[in-house]
Amino acid sequence: MHMGPQPHTRGRFCAAALATIFVTASCSAPSSSVHSLLVPAPSPALQHRARFHHAGASTPITHVVVIIQENRSVDNLFNGFPNADTTQYGYDSHGNLHVLQPVSLATECGGGHSHTSFVSEFNNGAMNGWDLNNIVCYHGQTLPDGMFAYVPGSETAAYWAAASNYALADEVFQGNEGPSFPAHQYLIAGQSGGHGADGTWAFAENGGGSSSSDDSVEQGPPVRHSCSNRKPIIAQIDFQSSYPGTEGNTTAPCKDYPTIFDLAMSHSPPLSWRYYANQAGTLWSAVDSIRHLWQRREGPTIPESTVLNDIASHQLPSIAYVTPSWRNSDHPHSSPVPAKAGPEWVARVVNAIGNDPYYWANTTILITWDDWGGWFDHAVYGSTMHPLSFPTDPYEYGFRVPLIVISPYVKAHLVDHTQRTFDSVITYIESTFALGSLGMQDSTTDDLSDMFDYSQQPLQFVPMPSK
Repeated sequence: MHMGPQPHTRGRFCAAALATIFVTASCSAPSSSVHSLLVPAPSPALQHRARFHHAGASTPITHVVVIIQENRSVDNLFNGFPNADTTQYGYDSHGNLHVLQPVSLATECGGGHSHTSFVSEFNNGAMNGWDLNNIVCYHGQTLPDGMFAYVPGSETAAYWAAASNYALADEVFQGNEGPSFPAHQYLIAGQSGGHGADGTWAFAENGGGSSSSDDSVEQGPPVRHSCSNRKPIIAQIDFQSSYPGTEGNTTAPCKDYPTIFDLAMSHSPPLSWRYYANQAGTLWSAVDSIRHLWQRREGPTIPESTVLNDIASHQLPSIAYVTPSWRNSDHPHSSPVPAKAGPEWVARVVNAIGNDPYYWANTTILITWDDWGGWFDHAVYGSTMHPLSFPTDPYEYGFRVPLIVISPYVKAHLVDHTQRTFDSVITYIESTFALGSLGMQDSTTDDLSDMFDYSQQPLQFVPMPSK
């Protein structure tokens, strides 16, 4: 039974074992065209990357699908999940205790999740600035207690089922301290600039030229985030400033640094990839703001629902990133949207893959959320991630976001407490296909190896509830 918030717990969730009968299948994905890669060279990997023992040559995985949802923290979306690290209460900046209240995924209220919002909520590590956040509501709606909220169990059943049948990583921290646009850059590149290719400044906000410009509640992502827009709308973080970084120096939404897709195209033989997005030039179409990809027209596949056709026709690439439409995201909306629209969309993609023997035996699906959305979360990165593991990046790390791992070779019913960033999705791809490293945050976080057992009998696919 799906439970509401429970007392703070952690541990390993061992439910009844899944049946383990499956007929294996194999396939080869079509290769994408490859161009001469005129991109900045990746930085050398850090020494501790040698501890990663996931041998790409030994894995049966030939497809990795990364599904990026929107704006949820672990305490908000998985509160009370058995043995996960969650809590049912938090404190405000005055020391008052607040019990988390149920707030629907259909809410038309949202909190700020700009870099400034992070700084306020983080409050120098006290983790008690949740009452200081800006909240926007539409149509007379309100929040019962601001950002102290969790999503009711009736609306998260699809996500909980996937996490229960497969695995949940509950100590995954957002790679950056800001909203969607830079977060999506970190998810494909392990950075948003600031490491030398474009000077010492990195994308920090969504646009509009101020630190208050986040996307707490909007009609949809604005179509202005691509290299075709030369206006300086994006506030940046000064990488020469101290943690948590000083903003300034607005720039156009276009930089040039290596991405996981460049590593894929440089591989021999080249690996196919696609980035599925609802619309080009938005916050969530990350490849449109990478100069060399944009110049070569290596843009997103539009619309995002094309992924379902590619699955059905067995044209799924080796590496697929899937972002939702605005309606099907878990982002608070400014107009009525069904509460389960986001979970049902994710279930459609996952079930299409899992129910097809052509893919299930050789596919890993990683579901994560791009940022915390301003919602309460109690956890702060600990000794394994502090001091900063990438000392030249004052923009690391944000609050926790969920990561669900679905694969026939994942350790079933696992809640994994390893502290990591969401850039583990990049590191997993690098390790799976033996691509090397971008040398950014992908080199400072693990590759999820301990969550897998490639010698086990492949798990039978258990569909996500879709209604």
